[in-house]
Amino acid sequence: MTERLFEQDSYLKETEAEVVSVGDDGVVLDRTVFYARGGGQPGDRGELRLGSGEMVPVVDTVKGEGSQILHQLAPDAGHLLKPGDKVLAQVDWARRHKHMRMHTCLHLLCALVDAPVTGGNLNDQKGRLD
Repeated sequence: MTERLFEQDSYLKETEAEVVSVGDDGVVLDRTVFYARGGGQPGDRGELRLGSGEMVPVVDTVKGEGSQILHQLAPDAGHLLKPGDKVLAQVDWARRHKHMRMHTCLHLLCALVDAPVTGGNLNDQKGRLD
């Protein structure tokens, strides 16, 4: 089970975490500040900083089984991590904050549109309501 710190504090930019598992589909941490793709919102990007100081890029974040969140790494970066490793998980804050601002704008727009809204999609450049 991944502790989802972003649900408690959406302004949290980093956390210390432990690698639970490493697979072809991504890395599972015991806790994370990374938001997983879903509900029309993109997953977070960022990096995992190893104890050695080496940085492992996280290129996307998706939902796994149950409450797990999969941190998808840059190609060929998974070999740098193993279960039990301690990392500093750091979200790309500038990108996340743009997503948060766009998300808020879409909620405000929903309040102004006199029609049912069935969904939406956003990125850091634009948003769409259905």
